Amino acid sequence: MPFRIYRIDITDRARRQNDLIGLDAVSGALDLYRFERPLQDDELVRVQTPNHLAPLLPDNAAREIVTTRVERLTFQRTGFFAVSQLHVAVEPIAESQMPYWPYWVGFFGSGEAARVVAMDAVRRTIEGDKVVRLLRRWLNGVSEL
Repeated sequence: MPFRIYRIDITDRARRQNDLIGLDAVSGALDLYRFERPLQDDELVRVQTPNHLAPLLPDNAAREIVTTRVERLTFQRTGFFAVSQLHVAVEPIAESQMPYWPYWVGFFGSGEAARVVAMDAVRRTIEGDKVVRLLRRWLNGVSEL
């Protein structure tokens, strides 16, 4: 699953916060990933495979999604009335650093009764319906996710 990574600068009055946020570059529907620091080359594994989703979400749409979600999270965390003069700046990290997040996909059952289960291959956690729906559409050949 391809992810676009953005440097986020959140300013609210005198408070300032910087983060690195990843958004899936396929549909923008998955939860945001927060990175502690920029990815280093020695932390990445380069893999060639035909089994990957293509980035379909245009950068301007991805920026808008990230901005809206970060604003919403700021209001939820701080409280609506505690936020004043909120500004969220979203700066993309180089396109060459678009990492793909690996998932293991399992199929259980047969035919129409087959069930798809997805596991985050890094965190080794079972994923929910958002990831499974996205993967199912891809497996069924739906080009617009």
